[in-house]
Formats: sequence, C-alpha cells, structure tokens
Amino acid sequence: MQKKTLDIIGLKAVGFVDDNIESKRDDKGKPYEPYSFGYWLQKKYKKKSRAKSRKAKTKFLEAALSAYEGAKNNVTLSDTSDMRSALGVVKTDSGTNTATIGYETAEAAQKAFYHNITGAGKGRKRRRFMFLTEAQKKSLAAALGAVLQ
Repeated sequence: MQKKTLDIIGLKAVGFVDDNIESKRDDKGKPYEPYSFGYWLQKKYKKKSRAKSRKAKTKFLEAALSAYEGAKNNVTLSDTSDMRSALGVVKTDSGTNTATIGYETAEAAQKAFYHNITGAGKGRKRRRFMFLTEAQKKSLAAALGAVLQ
C-alpha cells in the first residue's frame, strides 16, 4: 500500500480520537472525571484574588465555588490545545501496511499518558480518549476496503 494511502487512513484514525475527546466520554461511555476545584480555579482565574480582607477572600471563593459547580463537568482536555494539536500520524510502513498514530512532542505524549494510563493530578483521575469504538473501526475497515478495490 502507498504511503499516501496509509497517511490518509492514519489521519482518519486521528480524527476519530479527536471526536472521542469532543464527546467528553471515555471508552466505557462514561463522562470524564471532573477537574478538581483547585485546578479549575487556577485555569479560570489566572491571577490570584487581590482581595485583602478575609471577608473579601471568602466572598471570592464562595462565588468561585458556585461557578465551579456549574462548570466542573465541562472537561474538554483542551486547556492549551497542545496535546490535541500534536496528535498525528508518526509512522507509516508500506511493508506491513500500518500507520501509527501518536504524539509529535514528548510533552504532549506525557500529558496523554497521564490522562489515559496513570491518571492526572493528585487524585490520579483517568480520562481515557485514545481508543476507537467498534463503529470507528468498521469505518476505517470500510475506508481501507474502498482503497484496496
């Protein structure tokens, strides 16, 4: 099979993984574990509260906690988009007719490893997204079959 054909099939698989991330569901169909309050707060409010008094700080945290309750399940895995944009076809082999998808940077690969294998953050929350559903596998097989005919 030609390298170009393998690249197309690999890119289709990358698109499916991206779709899995967009669905905000893991390989078992469950929603991703929510971000921790501390992580969410750090990303939402890049700078710390400038409140001086304890009362003002408490008011800020109460408002932030209220906002967090409404947003905590919006797990996009797209904080910086580095991980998602670095996913691509990293190797093709015409001899074995394979296309390997993976990460172009070590940093993105490490983030994906944390989310998929070990779990991210202090709570080690796993958010699996590197998988293909049966329907996605059938679609790849159909695309491959169309190319081979």
